[in-house]
Amino acid sequence: MDVHLTKCCFCVPLKAGVVIISSLWLIYGIFQSVSNALYITSPNQGTNVFRYIIPCTLSMVIFYGLITIGALFGLFVVTFTNTYRMLSIYSKVANCIVGIDIISHFVTIVVIVLYRSTILEKCLGPGSITSTRIDACDGEYTSVLTLSIAVTVISVLSSVYFAIVISAYAHKRKKKEAPEEDDLDDL
Repeated sequence: MDVHLTKCCFCVPLKAGVVIISSLWLIYGIFQSVSNALYITSPNQGTNVFRYIIPCTLSMVIFYGLITIGALFGLFVVTFTNTYRMLSIYSKVANCIVGIDIISHFVTIVVIVLYRSTILEKCLGPGSITSTRIDACDGEYTSVLTLSIAVTVISVLSSVYFAIVISAYAHKRKKKEAPEEDDLDDL
C-alpha cells in the first residue's frame, strides 16, 4: 500500500502525529474503560445507556481496554523501537482499534434502539404521565440517538484517518530503512 501522506492534519510531522494519535487513543480508552467499569459497580449512579444490560457494559470495558493496550503498544513502538517492522505491526493494531471502535459504536446505537421503551419508561418515571412529559422524553430519546449517530460518524472517520497516518509513518520508516527495496516494490 503506497501512502503519500507526509503530514498529520496538514501541519504535524508524521512521527509527532502518531504520538498524538496514540495518546488520544490511550486517554479515550482509559476514560471509557474506567467510566464503564464504574457503571458496573454502581449502576444506579449517573446516566448510561448500557446500565440496562451489564454484559454490554462489560463488553465495552473489554473493548476500550483493548484500545488502551493497543495505544500503549503504539507509544512504546514509536518511543523505543521506531522500526518499520514494529510500526507495521502497530499499523495492524491500529486497524484493529478502528474495528473495535466501529463495533463499540454500533453496539451503542443498537442498544439505544432496542431499549427505547425502557429508556423512555426511565425518563417518564413514576407519577402522572402527561403528553408534555411524553413529548419531552421522546425528544430527549431522539436527541440521544442523533448524538450517538453523529459521534459514531466523527469517531469512525477520525479513527480511519488515524490508522492511515500510522500506516503512512510505517511506510516512511520502510523507505528510510531500505530505500532500494521500496523502489523494487513500485515495479
